[in-house]
Amino acid sequence: MGLSGCLSEAIVMGLIAGWIFYNLDGSLSGIRSRQAALYMAANLQGYLILLFETYRLCEVDIRVFDREHGEGVVGVFAYLVSRRLAKLFTEDIPVPFLFAVLFYFMCGFDKDAAQFLHVLWNRSHLAVPLCGFATLAVSISRNFGEATLISNLFYTMQSMCCGFFIQQSTIPVYVR
Repeated sequence: MGLSGCLSEAIVMGLIAGWIFYNLDGSLSGIRSRQAALYMAANLQGYLILLFETYRLCEVDIRVFDREHGEGVVGVFAYLVSRRLAKLFTEDIPVPFLFAVLFYFMCGFDKDAAQFLHVLWNRSHLAVPLCGFATLAVSISRNFGEATLISNLFYTMQSMCCGFFIQQSTIPVYVR
């Protein structure tokens, strides 16, 4: 459920997404497919991280925190910081790295270190705010259904603000 679930999610989703967009060429359709691949990768793994983190917090971690906080063992700030630091080298760095390596090179993107590091940077910096969204949703409601509804609201709002939805009037006629 914990580390093995996160790592297997990154590997399986990296392989599936890389297989869908396997070895794209440099033609116009290949360039459009690369855009779609990057667009899809920006949404796909982030949403799964959000759901997984919300589930893990609701079912396991928040109960431990509530008990320890009630006994006066740990404060809120100390718990949040220690939890993120504990998961830094086990989940926050390896999960985006595994997904980015598998996805980037299976899709046939340029073998340029700067471009790969840019994709890796985006992958790793998408996961941390989503873990924060999951924590905020669980702090509002300890019920998994309600916390998931709240986290989905945050994710939809983030997607709309980032331009992940395209107006149909801006799409070329041949794509509609």
